[in-house]
Amino acid sequence: MRHSTRCFTASKPAAPRDVTRSSFIRGVCYDEPNAYVLINLSGTWYHHCGVGSLTVAQFKAASSMGQYYNRVFRGHYDCRINPMPIY
Repeated sequence: MRHSTRCFTASKPAAPRDVTRSSFIRGVCYDEPNAYVLINLSGTWYHHCGVGSLTVAQFKAASSMGQYYNRVFRGHYDCRINPMPIY
């Protein structure tokens, strides 16, 4: 079975434009059908559950991924409250 998780690194923007990327955010993996995100913060992976595709698209496009993470993700999308996918 093929997984639908899409990963990208913070050092490589999705769109060909000049964007300052975060040294704090090292990578992101997103499983859209399960609304599940893994975010690598300075070498440690954190789980986020119940995250919509618009939030992930805005995160990827943010001029500061670190600021967006702190404002939108930190303290939200808790996998103890929102269901975590079973693979």
